[in-house]
Amino acid sequence: MTQNKNSKNDESSSSNSVITDSVIALNQIVLGSAASTAMSTMYISMAHAAGVGAQNSVANQQHQNILGTAAIAAGVGNLLWEGLTRDVSQITMKDRLHYWQEMMSIAEGKKAEEEDAQASEGDQKAADEAETKSASANTEKQPAAEGEKG
Repeated sequence: MTQNKNSKNDESSSSNSVITDSVIALNQIVLGSAASTAMSTMYISMAHAAGVGAQNSVANQQHQNILGTAAIAAGVGNLLWEGLTRDVSQITMKDRLHYWQEMMSIAEGKKAEEEDAQASEGDQKAADEAETKSASANTEKQPAAEGEKG
């Protein structure tokens, strides 16, 4: 019986030693790879931080470009507005009306040739009306002048 116990003890101690050896080997693997795992984690964190820093830099450059463009646009707008105000104040109402009519015809899709034809017809009508008015004014003045003589 003693032998049976010893043989069971030998078997259990040999299986215990195999388990112990495997646990020790596993611990050695874990401990041996801990440094490399920590370094790889650190490298990943550093790469991520560098990437975020680069993204922030690009975003700041884009914002600066937008602000610069807006400042230039505002400055040029002010310069043009002053010149435009000066120029518009010197335009007669007749010319303003003519420019407005041109703009409206362009917005309606009329061709420039049609506008020129209409403008020349309108100018001709205005000239004819002016001639008839001056002719009628001259004929009215003539009898009055004859009446004064007599």
